[in-house]
Amino acid sequence: MNPKNRTRIPTKTQCYEMLKETGTFEHIKEHSETVTRVAKEIAQRLNEAGKNIDIELVVAAALLHDVTKTRSLETGEDHAKTGAELIRGKGYIDVSEIVRQHVRLDDEPGNETITEAEIVNYADKRVINREIVDLKERRDYILKRYADIFDDPGEIEKIFKNMEKTEAKIFNAMPYRPTSLKENVS
Repeated sequence: MNPKNRTRIPTKTQCYEMLKETGTFEHIKEHSETVTRVAKEIAQRLNEAGKNIDIELVVAAALLHDVTKTRSLETGEDHAKTGAELIRGKGYIDVSEIVRQHVRLDDEPGNETITEAEIVNYADKRVINREIVDLKERRDYILKRYADIFDDPGEIEKIFKNMEKTEAKIFNAMPYRPTSLKENVS
């Protein structure tokens, strides 16, 4: 995203205020912090490789990707949708679009352009709770824990097939392989 064309982005403090306002459980906040570290590492490395990733946008969207997850655990609502609506209502349009796509991307991975939405979506798929894992382990976790949320059980497989494509696209520009992500995230 070209920073000159974007809408405003919340600061880290504002992100934490939103997490507090929504009563985000501590373990969900910790998950979001790990996703943020993963996403920021990827964004920084991609920029070093000449990509044009808006790191500030990635960080805000990663921190807020599960902003309404606590509520959704009780209501059963789609937390990607409600999180995006909440953030959009505060005027953070670009962040809301990424939050909306953190479970399912709008488009299948295509060309070599890597978007901030793909980075946050991928980073979320690499983290269980606070632990950085590979895609297979995360897929198995989602199949076990969240299969009932999806109308079509094959949708989880489709999401992860696309994640494999996204991973290949991201790591074609990275200085290391996906298996080394964990040791490179600080």
